Amino acid sequence: TIVEADALIKKMRNDAKKIIKSSEKIDSFSEKEVNLLSKKIGDAALKYYILKVDSKKNMLFNPEESIDFIHEVERYSQGWENKLITFPELTEEEFIKSKNFQHEFYFEDLKVNVRNETHDCIRKTTGTVIAAYSNELHPLGVYVDKLDEEIVIRGFTKRFGSNRHYLLNVDYNCWIEDTGGGFMLFGPVFYQNNQWWGFEYYDDDYYDDSRNQNVYAFMSYFVKRVSLGENILPKK
Repeated sequence: TIVEADALIKKMRNDAKKIIKSSEKIDSFSEKEVNLLSKKIGDAALKYYILKVDSKKNMLFNPEESIDFIHEVERYSQGWENKLITFPELTEEEFIKSKNFQHEFYFEDLKVNVRNETHDCIRKTTGTVIAAYSNELHPLGVYVDKLDEEIVIRGFTKRFGSNRHYLLNVDYNCWIEDTGGGFMLFGPVFYQNNQWWGFEYYDDDYYDDSRNQNVYAFMSYFVKRVSLGENILPKK
């Protein structure tokens, strides 16, 4: 069956709107907010299905199934957003130092001090993107959002094109020399309170406690900020 793309997109958005309006959580939403959310969920559901289709098989599209999945993802993310921790914002000086670091030393390896142990960290530039949910909005994203002008931060702005500044990726693989110990460092790194910070894995019960577990795998992993020390560039 041949389906017009415009008609399919319109149907997806309308179906998403029906599901959204059946939820008790949107009672405070304006009609404009409902329409924007319907567009977001409907379009995402269609993209999700197209991306997961096997090119060697026939496409049998189930709009309701895709919308239900994306709607569950949205509700899951909203629940996470409601429990985010709030930290003090970066000062102008801290923001500038963090931003300049990304531009000047983006491909540089690091030497960080975590819990009194020195780690060598290699910038991750290849391989599968590894993502996780942070328990706070990234400070760089918070600062950029309050500015009137558009600020481009290398390795950050494009990756965080949405307002979900808690969705972070691995930037470095770190290990202790001559041992098997190490960890993945999520970023971008930033400077605050006279020291550098990144993000590391931690255990959180949110995924296990959530009844909406039909979500992307990376959404079941969580990271929190970790101090990296006052100086993070290897001495040359």
